Amino acid sequence: MKKTIHKVNECIRAGRLVKAREILVKVGQKKIPRRVALPLAALARQTRLLELSIAILHPWMDSEPSEAEKFEYASSLAGIGATDEAIAILERVDPQVFPAALLLNALTRATQWDYSGAIPSLKKFVGMTVSSQQKMVAKLNLAAALIFEARLEEASPLLDELLEKTAEKKLATLYGTVLELCAQHAIFRARWKEAEKFLRKAETAFEKITGTEFFFIRKWKALLMLLRDGPTSEALEGVRAFRLEAISRSHWETARTCDRFLAIVCEDRALWLYLYFGSPFKSLRNKLVAEFKGDKSIPREYVWHLGGENRAPALRLNKAPMLASFLCRDFYRPPRLASLHHLLYPEEPYHPRLSPIKTKRAIVALMRWFSKQRLPLAIHAQAGRYRLEATGNCSIRIPSEAGTDKLAA
Repeated sequence: MKKTIHKVNECIRAGRLVKAREILVKVGQKKIPRRVALPLAALARQTRLLELSIAILHPWMDSEPSEAEKFEYASSLAGIGATDEAIAILERVDPQVFPAALLLNALTRATQWDYSGAIPSLKKFVGMTVSSQQKMVAKLNLAAALIFEARLEEASPLLDELLEKTAEKKLATLYGTVLELCAQHAIFRARWKEAEKFLRKAETAFEKITGTEFFFIRKWKALLMLLRDGPTSEALEGVRAFRLEAISRSHWETARTCDRFLAIVCEDRALWLYLYFGSPFKSLRNKLVAEFKGDKSIPREYVWHLGGENRAPALRLNKAPMLASFLCRDFYRPPRLASLHHLLYPEEPYHPRLSPIKTKRAIVALMRWFSKQRLPLAIHAQAGRYRLEATGNCSIRIPSEAGTDKLAA
């Protein structure tokens, strides 16, 4: 096994990820001794074989797992969408033994818009003895969380420190990201010129970097125009066009953010209600209520229009299998299989072999129920995510208590 681990490491260093995955998959078909389970699981996660990583460690999770085993297992659970179970495991990791658990806990909470819950872990991690790189990443995420929570004065010195250190160490990607955060910080203080300056600097920092960095710079440029100029035709067109691009690129949270600011600036109650009912995150819902200046009353139910001309009576799915309501909780980000498993069976830990089978059976049962009831609904699966779609004219009535549970990134 040691030779196999060495070979996989060599493949990864050489950029031969396909070969590395082939070796790991082959090894995963054998019985793996515990003494090599952790390094093999780490390599599987590193090569994005998350289900394999979970399967390797799963047999040992009820046998007094080490802090490193718990961390590795939780990392892969978070990666497949089993967010709540991952956080629960990370909470049981001793941060004095494995500080990285604090950082992962915070980052996982951030994917659920739970920035207030992420801040204590980030602050604790920053105060621990960790590498300067890890500490810088934690401070960057802490600054982002503070900005979202409108704790702008608290974020200011942190941003100043990060600007100085990332520039001094010539960390181009981190420096550009800090500049983007500085732009957000300026936008929320209505310092438009300052925000424009930071965004221009961020563009320059990202010049030689390929990736999504420019995409997010463009997002904040569009939102800057909207927040500065108000609902002008140019500003609205820019944000709406960017929203469509975000959806086409599966950047659902960017689309959600565009709708958030469109609803606020335009005082658009219809969009605000769509966003409120279609966002299953309590912290974000509280933010939406606090920010909106129009009528904030929440109706007992919301009619979600999925397709057609909107003339047919809206459906109530109270007699449908529970999975139907879970697929109506997020209008933006389609849930993953592991997330649906947690919602269906909240007391049942994720099992790498049995949980997917059980959840897929529930999906098939719901599709059969739709067919039997002659409802124009289907479940579309793409890239491991599951979305409720209309096959004809269809609207669904969603009660106000829906959407309060978390779904995973």
